[in-house]
Amino acid sequence: MSAIWTLHLAATLFMTGVIWFVQLVHYPLFARVGGTVAVGTCAGESRAAESDFAAYEVEHSRRTSWVVVLPMLVELATGVYLAFTGSIGTPLQGTIQGAVTAGPDRFVLGSPPSAEPP
Repeated sequence: MSAIWTLHLAATLFMTGVIWFVQLVHYPLFARVGGTVAVGTCAGESRAAESDFAAYEVEHSRRTSWVVVLPMLVELATGVYLAFTGSIGTPLQGTIQGAVTAGPDRFVLGSPPSAEPP
């Protein structure tokens, strides 16, 4: 297994873990956030109170971004590399070219372009 493939797999597994953690832990806890927080005044005018949930959600999103941005970029870059270099089978470029040149009646997904029907 190549280093790129291993890196892609690691990033994908990490992101899968993060997604499950958020789905099972964070999202259910959103229902427990309630009440209001006074935001303060600006130039003598009263501002509307902001809910605890809105403040919690903004902070949750900000902090989550620091955890997931790098693995998501690694997953994207390695996925594109693997798709276009053929490291996981037929290169995506060749597969698309085969679909366009062979026509739908002679194209089998994952097979290289050829002059003979499958």
